[in-house]
Amino acid sequence: MDVVRTSPYPLVIKADGLALGKSVEIVDSFEEACASLDRMLRQRTFGDSGATVVMEEFLAGEELSLLCLVSHNRLIPLDLARDYKKAYKGDTGPNTGGVGAYSPYLVSPELHSALDDMCTQISAGLEADGYDYTGILFIGVMVVDGVPKVLEFNVRFGDPETEVLLARLTSDLAELLLSTIDGTVQEKDITWSEDFVVAVILTSLGYPGSYTKDEPITLPSSLRDGELLFHNGTSMVKKEVFDGSGTPTLVNSAAVC
Repeated sequence: MDVVRTSPYPLVIKADGLALGKSVEIVDSFEEACASLDRMLRQRTFGDSGATVVMEEFLAGEELSLLCLVSHNRLIPLDLARDYKKAYKGDTGPNTGGVGAYSPYLVSPELHSALDDMCTQISAGLEADGYDYTGILFIGVMVVDGVPKVLEFNVRFGDPETEVLLARLTSDLAELLLSTIDGTVQEKDITWSEDFVVAVILTSLGYPGSYTKDEPITLPSSLRDGELLFHNGTSMVKKEVFDGSGTPTLVNSAAVC
């Protein structure tokens, strides 16, 4: 409690375990901090994932996502993307696992150089700590006054950023992954279209809080050129209540559709 009494606000409180990207709360006062800690530690909103919490300095700036192929500790950056985590219109409301993204995310030459330096430092840190890591590294970055600051790491493709990145990738993904494994991948091997790609995530009403499942989803009969539709958290069910025929109907089965 000493931390929440003495820290400047806003303050970031986060469940230390995995919680589908929903475990971050930004509080503006001591009272809000106490309520957040009560939800996580006493009410166990996030179950065991919230048994331990992390409190962090609030950073105001522009958030970007940097995904990298990592070949035996050597980072090969992919193109940049930016995602949005607030649940409501106008970038407001509680944090989510991500409700939209776009790529490319254009930055200044100075920031691009700083991101390259950051990747070099991460690679050196992996070496210094005795790792031999090959795979994917997701780096969440907040740019504060032109300076990139790392928010988080994940060893997987990030969602929804991957949706906009892979839509622009003109290289063969399988070949890139195989060359990453055997240590021959080079940054010049990764090529991109010049298109701008936007992802819009549809969520169940109430997300990231409680929501109702098995609500019917209506989709357009066809997609326009350049449109892609990804399913996540949907199911086909037979329920006569929908149309009286028992015909399979598309419904939501999770929060993010």
